[in-house]
Amino acid sequence: MLRRVLYFTQQNRMVRAIRLGGMDVTTVVEDNPILYSLKSIIAHPTDKVLFGATNLGIVKIDPNTKMVMQVVGSSSHSGGKDGPFHIAEFSKPIGLHFLTNDLLVIADDLNDRLRVADFRTKSVWSICNGNKAKVDGTNGADCSLKEPRSVTSIGSSLYVGGWSSIRQMEITTTHSQHNADIWG
Repeated sequence: MLRRVLYFTQQNRMVRAIRLGGMDVTTVVEDNPILYSLKSIIAHPTDKVLFGATNLGIVKIDPNTKMVMQVVGSSSHSGGKDGPFHIAEFSKPIGLHFLTNDLLVIADDLNDRLRVADFRTKSVWSICNGNKAKVDGTNGADCSLKEPRSVTSIGSSLYVGGWSSIRQMEITTTHSQHNADIWG
């Protein structure tokens, strides 16, 4: 029988784990100042690490070493800047979803944007920025979002939950910086 682990935040200051199929609850990391604004967590599809959304970006959490470090976004101020991981800015990212092992979709709540963190190129770009989808660097179809908070995918459809709505987006092209189709 496959045993899975559900990770969750508690009181915005710790990460805990419940092993499904049993009721043992363990603390993974606690009392780390970076976790005080932790909004959500997600396990990486292949690695045994977690990623979490804080007010200013994305942190990596290693359950084995209990190490927590900022990996995407400026740790000093909020904003909506795309670019390399260390200068990208966020304003209360909440929803996280891995499309592939290298592409993490981020629902950036207060920026009203859908963003992608590419762990191969170490860069962040917006696929839904303001009122137009950004595909290959040009404006695409209407994709206005109001406070996106959750994101997931089924097949080639990306679902974004936000203020009083769930939006479905079909992503069929690549970003100009990528060689492979993100749905590859």
